[in-house]
Amino acid sequence: MISKKYIGVYLIFGVPLFVLIFIGSMNYSGFCFAKMKYLTYDEKVLIVFNINNQGKFFYKKTRVGGHTVAVESFEKIPYRSFEHYQKENPNCCEVRPSKSDDSPERDFFDSITGFHSGEVITINFKYRYYDVDGTVKVWDGQSQRTLTNCGSSIN
Repeated sequence: MISKKYIGVYLIFGVPLFVLIFIGSMNYSGFCFAKMKYLTYDEKVLIVFNINNQGKFFYKKTRVGGHTVAVESFEKIPYRSFEHYQKENPNCCEVRPSKSDDSPERDFFDSITGFHSGEVITINFKYRYYDVDGTVKVWDGQSQRTLTNCGSSIN
């Protein structure tokens, strides 16, 4: 039985500590408090698709030995919808833990605050664009994004 003189101490320190640990563990597990749910695989892939599909131009980087040596910009032709993209790109996407060299580091503070979901979403994206001659071309690219628990892009 808890003594009456310690109930105040438990209420002052114990309850807030429990709440902080609960919120931190929910954030660490990927829960989005703004939407009051976990984002699904399809929602994460759709977010990254929309990031790649928006805008008028895309930038094609040429790399040599891990260094970017040239960047060209092209006017892209966006996909009509995510469903149209999936028909042309089956098995396009992957959601995996972010323990690779090319993803932002996940530190403990970012995890318990929900700033880093701990996952990298990779999609193979066929960029359709107009060449300098005005002809339609396709470039096979890959996009890797790291999201917050609520779906904002970190990179």
